[in-house]
Amino acid sequence: MAKAIVVAAPASGSGKTLVTLGLLRALRNRGLKVSSAKIGPDYIDPRFHEAATGRPCFNLDPWAMNDGQIAKKIAALPEFDMRPYFIEKRFALRTPIYSETASYGHMGRESKVVTKTFKSAGKEKTVKVKLFPWEELNALAVVKKAFKL
Repeated sequence: MAKAIVVAAPASGSGKTLVTLGLLRALRNRGLKVSSAKIGPDYIDPRFHEAATGRPCFNLDPWAMNDGQIAKKIAALPEFDMRPYFIEKRFALRTPIYSETASYGHMGRESKVVTKTFKSAGKEKTVKVKLFPWEELNALAVVKKAFKL
């Protein structure tokens, strides 16, 4: 089972809250301790999340929080340097593994190191690559501490 998921859509009114609440409540009904977070200018949905999970939901609101407040929170989390170079580096986006992972999805997949052989221009190269690095929860404790969860 996935340890974390993101529910997203390209527009408002597409059913994200309904899907999220259904997932949260279904997981809670299975006996799991479920937590949620809401990003955006919304103070009603987090209360719905809390009702579905029975636990606090935190809201990171770029509309109500000024850039300095958000930057201070993020600066305290070195694991989350959001500059493009560091995102690329953290998730090894230059590693040629993404055709395989995109073909089969990644939600809930285990991050692991495997040996792969790549062929290009008649040459072969065998390397160790990490699959699904974005599935790791190695920064979970840092986030919980920053947001006092």
